[in-house]
Amino acid sequence: MEAVKWLERLESGEISSITRRDLNVELTSVQIEQRIRKYGDFTRLNNQINTENSETTHHRMLKDVKEWEEYHRQYREARKTWSIIPYEVIIKRIKELSPRLQVGDFGCGKAKIVEAIGENRVNSFDHVAINDKVTAGDMKLVPLPDEALDVAVFSLSLMGKNWRDYIKEAKRCLATNGYLLIAETIKSMKGRLSKLRDIIKEQGFEIYEDEERGDFTFIEAREL
Repeated sequence: MEAVKWLERLESGEISSITRRDLNVELTSVQIEQRIRKYGDFTRLNNQINTENSETTHHRMLKDVKEWEEYHRQYREARKTWSIIPYEVIIKRIKELSPRLQVGDFGCGKAKIVEAIGENRVNSFDHVAINDKVTAGDMKLVPLPDEALDVAVFSLSLMGKNWRDYIKEAKRCLATNGYLLIAETIKSMKGRLSKLRDIIKEQGFEIYEDEERGDFTFIEAREL
């Protein structure tokens, strides 16, 4: 049944087939300038994604995957100035848990978690697939059966007006007592994600850890 649903969504255009990207290609200064003129700087890119529904973002990036590539190029550059890298903190936490647990990386980007943990344990999702270890699609509805995961991760990926749908989808995919691991900027937590803790609790999670490190907030919750 899950496979049938997945094919129906693929045919309707709600998700995409895998598109592999190479983010390590070196762009010339002229190419970089052209992309910034077309797509905007990191702030503009984030603002656009955060003020539209994920379905809109997904279809736009399917038509022009260079926008996704440019977002992650600028994200990589911005990361160089950070004292704390959120996905590294989350990887460390996952490694502290049982090696039998299945992980879902929602909005995986360059799929760093699957690199560190292994593809036999990690299901990775994003609008565009960087390689064959990633499933391309809209994170509000992923091709997993109910209770298929033990850990759901959102590392700077609660983007879009409908970010609440991602939490609901994580709830559906998590088994009882499953872990919800979230990293977001403190700025976002005080702004557009100010209701995040309430939504987490409304979906039946209990927050066990909630702390600020550097410019980021890390939340760990358990599915009841």
